[in-house]
Amino acid sequence: MSIWYSVKDKEDVAISEDGKSLEILFEKRYDGNHYVEVPVKFIQEVVNEKTNEN
Repeated sequence: MSIWYSVKDKEDVAISEDGKSLEILFEKRYDGNHYVEVPVKFIQEVVNEKTNEN
């Protein structure tokens, strides 16, 4: 079973200090927040692939 988290607040998304990745808060918990870090390069590649399909 998959679990999907929707990011609904722009404040939950930030770019890293070096500008190489997006840092996304996807769950706030009492024992610490859960983040995912996605390299900007990966996002650019996926967008370019999708754009080239159309």
